[in-house]
Amino acid sequence: MLSKFSLQAVVSFLFGMLGAITIVIIAQLMHTSEPMIATVHITQLVDQFIKEERQKNIPQSLLEKEIKQFGNKLEATLKKVAKENNLVIFPKEAVITTVPDVTDRIRESVRS
Repeated sequence: MLSKFSLQAVVSFLFGMLGAITIVIIAQLMHTSEPMIATVHITQLVDQFIKEERQKNIPQSLLEKEIKQFGNKLEATLKKVAKENNLVIFPKEAVITTVPDVTDRIRESVRS
């Protein structure tokens, strides 16, 4: 049979563990909040880029290369902004409700 002292030690230990688990769960919940939905006007960004590049009167092969590089940078930027800001980014045309728009932020990041 457990003595009064050892029973108190076991109870104290269990409550200590319960407190530690509670702190870990709360910290985890605070750290992994649900992502927010945002939009980006991808069509506008791409059309604007192509228009600017065509005005340079560069050869078609170079234009295609520039467009591909822009597409890769755009994709990387979208992923980076989404990750850094805990966002799920949808094309503006696909969202029928009002949510934050990150088009200007993406445009600035792609151009830098």
